[in-house]
Amino acid sequence: LGSLLAAIGCAAALAALLRREGVGWAGLVTAVVVVNPWFLIAATSTVDFLWALALLLAAAWLLRTDRAVLAGLAAALAIGCRASTVALVACLVVAELLDDHDGARRRALLAAGVAAAGALLVFVPSFRASGDSLAFAQNDVPTSSFVVQLGRFAAKDLYLVGPFAAVVLLVCIPSLARVLTRFRVEWLVRFATLGLVVSQLLFLRFPWKMGHLLPSLVFLAILLGVALASRPRLLAALVVAQLLYLVVNVQLVRPD
Repeated sequence: LGSLLAAIGCAAALAALLRREGVGWAGLVTAVVVVNPWFLIAATSTVDFLWALALLLAAAWLLRTDRAVLAGLAAALAIGCRASTVALVACLVVAELLDDHDGARRRALLAAGVAAAGALLVFVPSFRASGDSLAFAQNDVPTSSFVVQLGRFAAKDLYLVGPFAAVVLLVCIPSLARVLTRFRVEWLVRFATLGLVVSQLLFLRFPWKMGHLLPSLVFLAILLGVALASRPRLLAALVVAQLLYLVVNVQLVRPD
């Protein structure tokens, strides 16, 4: 039930952020995320992926509506849910620091400070339970050869959206390439691009659970929403392709 509520919160926060930034087809872009099979699996499982993602998106919306302290608190809780979310919070802060509007840098620094202090407090119980040490933060996940890591990464990226939606995404590449040229002038493009790159790099290092790719799905959907503002049929095609992926799969490879 908690995961389901987190999924609803994630969808609501994404839609609110898209509307705040003037994306015309906010509902359709949100649907691209919601109908994804891995999103639905996470929404009905006892995992923490969507808790962190919902709080991160809430932090982004709060920051853009000039609620820096609340944004910092939401970001701290997101980090508390999944420590690796600190990298995505950093993307949010950097995106805001590069904004030229009045007060953006002040908001970014204030939110970053609150998030840092809040995250430290959140991890105090773990620190104490580990004998006042950082043993709780140690990572014993093994690393394979680079080729094997890259193979898992590529195969699971494909299975994130499925083979049908992958074909539609190939058609979207020119539009995505054009929207990247607006990196410096559009906050949403900047935030989504940084988040997509960082989340993909994290998954390249830890290419295990499909749920780890949910941030990539959200950031890709945001970029698609901006890039396809005048081509909603492609967004609708992505929704339909993923609905088809829910019931039909073409197994091209067999990732572990």
